[in-house]
Amino acid sequence: MPTSPEEHAKGSGDAPLVLEEYGDFECPYCKHAYPVLRALLDGHDRLVQFIYRHYPDPGTHPNSQMTAEAAESAAAQGKFWQFHDLVYTRTGELNGKVLVGFAQRLGLDLPRFNQDLELRVHEARVAQDIETALSRGVRGTPGFFLNGTRIDTSFGLRHLRDAVRAGLANLNTPAPERGVLASVPYQR
Repeated sequence: MPTSPEEHAKGSGDAPLVLEEYGDFECPYCKHAYPVLRALLDGHDRLVQFIYRHYPDPGTHPNSQMTAEAAESAAAQGKFWQFHDLVYTRTGELNGKVLVGFAQRLGLDLPRFNQDLELRVHEARVAQDIETALSRGVRGTPGFFLNGTRIDTSFGLRHLRDAVRAGLANLNTPAPERGVLASVPYQR
């Protein structure tokens, strides 16, 4: 699926592999996938483009919609990935106070950030990602696609790891060997 200017993508736009994640910042499985993704993508910016899209589930994760909108506010100030990384490496509960603390830590314009959250400025942007996720059959997080093909991670991240490694191998490029990839359990 091609990227648009407002999407959050890392890596080369010409990369032969495109890995997409539909994520929920409060989802423990997404948080668990974060270090695995970092290890998989490390050093492959020219070969793998990573795209993050929002799929918050406020019914299960009450602060997920607000956090997605906060991430979009950070994106409007050029700090999406820094905000993304802070959220996924956090400990404890996400709430408005914590999100403002992240914004402050990143040096964001706090009055603008707070106004964005209060007025729900980025609600439509998040809704756009949710609509796309639903149209592609995503029903839970994390939802992964590699070159448009859904990767089933319901029984662990091994399928994701194997799919990315196979894609890299098909490019005649050695996949990274990271101990964390083989040792990460992922149960639902």
